[in-house]
Amino acid sequence: MPSSARSRRTRRCRRRRRRQRWS
Repeated sequence: MPSSARSRRTRRCRRRRRRQRWS
């Protein structure tokens, strides 16, 4: 359970940062 949640959180954080840089 913790492994999946951690992976999901990292992916979301990375995507948000990439979107801001592109914007």
